Amino acid sequence: INIVSYWSAWTCDERLQRFHPSRRIVINIKTMKKKFLLILMSLMFAATYAQQRIIGGNNTTIDQNPWQISMRGSGTYHILAARNQHICGGSILTPEWILTAAHCITNFNTGNVIGVNEITISAGITQRNDLITGQYRNVAQIIRHPNYNPATQENDVALIRITAPLNYNNDVLPIQLTDSAFDALPG
Repeated sequence: INIVSYWSAWTCDERLQRFHPSRRIVINIKTMKKKFLLILMSLMFAATYAQQRIIGGNNTTIDQNPWQISMRGSGTYHILAARNQHICGGSILTPEWILTAAHCITNFNTGNVIGVNEITISAGITQRNDLITGQYRNVAQIIRHPNYNPATQENDVALIRITAPLNYNNDVLPIQLTDSAFDALPG
C-alpha cells in the first residue's frame, strides 16, 4: 500500500502568503513498519542491556564468592552523586587489604588517585543495594600501581587498606592465591 503525501513549502510575496505543494513523496507502509520495528527493537535491546555490564555471565551469591567486595561512592566520588552506590568491585586479600583495579580509584577528570573519603567498602553481601547485612568499612589508604596507564589500562591494579579489619565468616573470606610455581593461563 502506498500513500501519497505532500511536502509543502510556504512562499511569500508582498501581497499574500500562498501554500504550494512542491514535492510528492511516496511512502511504503511495509518498509516504514520494518524500519520502525527495527529501531524499536534496537532501543529495547539497548535499554535492557545498558544497566548490565557483564554479558553472558551467571548469577551468583556471596557464599560462592566470599572474597568479593563492593566499592561504594561516599557521596563525593567524582562520577557519582549518590551515597552508597556501587561503583566497582574488588577481592579481599587479608582482613585489612582489598585488591581492585586502578581505574576504580582514579579520578577520570584529573587522573589522580581519589581521596580515601570518596569510597567505602562493603563485604559479605550478594545484592549491591544491600545496606544492612554486610560488613561496612571506611578506607584508610589507597595505593595505585605506579606505572598505571589509563590510556592502555596497563598495570590496572590497586590496593585499598581499610580502617578496621573484616571479620571472617562464611560470607567474608580472602581470595585464594596461587604460589609462584604455578603457571596461570592468560585471561
